[in-house]
Amino acid sequence: MRPGRPEGRRASDAQPRKRLPDGSWNALAAVKAISRHLFALFGLGGMLKRERDKASKRQAKKARKQEGAGQSRLALTLKALTGKLSSKPNRTPPGDPEHRRRRDVKALELKQAHPHWTRDRLIEEAERILLTPDPCHR
Repeated sequence: MRPGRPEGRRASDAQPRKRLPDGSWNALAAVKAISRHLFALFGLGGMLKRERDKASKRQAKKARKQEGAGQSRLALTLKALTGKLSSKPNRTPPGDPEHRRRRDVKALELKQAHPHWTRDRLIEEAERILLTPDPCHR
């Protein structure tokens, strides 16, 4: 007898099995599923439905999370293959204050024309405009 267990009650955390004289094992089959009708018989049909719904939602959430992670991995792989490792536009170094001033003025003009654009998009477009040669001044 193990300490802490009442006499006559045996708890087992392993599947019952025994060794046969020929050396093979004989084990009892484990219960894999219980019919919903048995739950209904004991008045637990509503609880079973509720628990199944919760489990279904958990699985769907886990699947969405894994799908999102897969898409992120794919995006990183594609960026690495194309050589573009940063989502932010390549900007000129902060050492040229005149260029930064012209870029900021152009970004403000663009912000007035396109108020829904993000900061990064405004700066990227301002950089593109400033770096594109003007056909009138060739």
